[in-house]
Amino acid sequence: MVLTSLLTTVTLMFIFNCFLFLFLVKTSNQSPINPARPPDCPDKCQCLPATDILADGPEGWQIVCVAIGLTTVPDYNKVQLPRPAYTLDFDYNNITSLQVFENVSELRYLDVSYNRIDSIEPRSFSALPNLSILNLSNNRLSSLPSNLFENLDHLMVLDLSGNKFTYLPTDLFSPLLSLTILNAGKNFLRHLELGLFDKNLRLDVLDLSENQLTSIPVNLLTNNMILKTLDLSGNSFDTVPSEALQGIPSLEALSIDGNPIRVLNHRSFPHLPNLANLSIQRMPFLKTIEEVTFSYLCSLQKIDISQNQKLISIDPDAFLDMHQSPNCSSLKKVNLRNNMLTKLPQLALPWCSLETVDLTGNPWQCDCDLRWLRECQHLLKPGLRCNQPKELNERDFIDIDVEQFTCDGDFAYETRIQRFLIMIIAMIAFFVSGMIIALFIQRPMLMDWVYGRKKGIGSIYYVKAPILMTEY
Repeated sequence: MVLTSLLTTVTLMFIFNCFLFLFLVKTSNQSPINPARPPDCPDKCQCLPATDILADGPEGWQIVCVAIGLTTVPDYNKVQLPRPAYTLDFDYNNITSLQVFENVSELRYLDVSYNRIDSIEPRSFSALPNLSILNLSNNRLSSLPSNLFENLDHLMVLDLSGNKFTYLPTDLFSPLLSLTILNAGKNFLRHLELGLFDKNLRLDVLDLSENQLTSIPVNLLTNNMILKTLDLSGNSFDTVPSEALQGIPSLEALSIDGNPIRVLNHRSFPHLPNLANLSIQRMPFLKTIEEVTFSYLCSLQKIDISQNQKLISIDPDAFLDMHQSPNCSSLKKVNLRNNMLTKLPQLALPWCSLETVDLTGNPWQCDCDLRWLRECQHLLKPGLRCNQPKELNERDFIDIDVEQFTCDGDFAYETRIQRFLIMIIAMIAFFVSGMIIALFIQRPMLMDWVYGRKKGIGSIYYVKAPILMTEY
């Protein structure tokens, strides 16, 4: 799904086929060398015109020997090929081992995938100095000679996926100075040696998915300063290898799908200034995402937190400051599909301003806490349904009036307010009524008092006594 998944098989195949296109596709404006089958084309194989675009060489040939029952690769000292042979494609055969390739030094692309290869001779490819793409995937390899890739200075794409590797020698990839894409997924790797990728300074895409890794050496990837895509999905990490990730400031896409991680927190993701795509899918034990988990991912554009069947809580401060800092790019796409979320913190993100948000497949509690979501019309996709309360079960958000998103406490609170106001009004009315009754009962006395005031009765007057003057 990176990334629906950040680096899925589809992504790798797309990149892989882009390289194939550059090597093998003949432009529509060019005429083929010879539309007829060349006389030196091997039996049962197809020989197709191909243009060596990258090397700007002469027009050559793509030799395709797919699914023809081969058990060995022909000896090209004895078997003729149309020249120059830029491609040899032997996938879906029954080849069990590889010997040294000779007399095809112009080769750019070699595919021996989907065979039964369990052994390869040392330096088998050393006579292929122009090789740019090597596909050894989906065989039965459990080990490789440490000097296997010597003299492959121009190799850019290497696919080792779908084999039985448990260990890779420390200096295995050292000769591959031009290596750009490495796929070592779908193996049984438990540990990676420090220094394994130190010489691969041009490494751009690294797929280590579906192995048995529980940790990564802290400085494993510090030399890979332009590494942009890393797939760690389907391993056995119980925490995100954050210390190892901290040494990859160039990283743009990361997948940790399918790992047995239970909690994501502020220690999970270090400051990765260029990370734009993050995939957190299909984690069987993930329950909570705690505060400031994603706060250091300032460039994040897309995050996929989907299909985590035990995820019940995302802290309101999980994205704290990430969308508020002027130095951060705005998050645009969020996928929270098929989790076990019942509530969505309104202030965690500016949800209504995001480009796309997928909230379907969660057991939402449609109460007053989600009332705000009902007002974000562009987020109300088909299939976004309530689970609770009972009267709204299985109803689409878009079909429910805003006023129906209420809490049990709403009515109680309103009732308390009403009762308080009624009590105040009653007290005032009682006081006023009491005063009126009291005045009515004491009316004669009150009238006498008023009349007396007018006549001066009952009033006390003070008169200044005259001063008598006597002579002394």
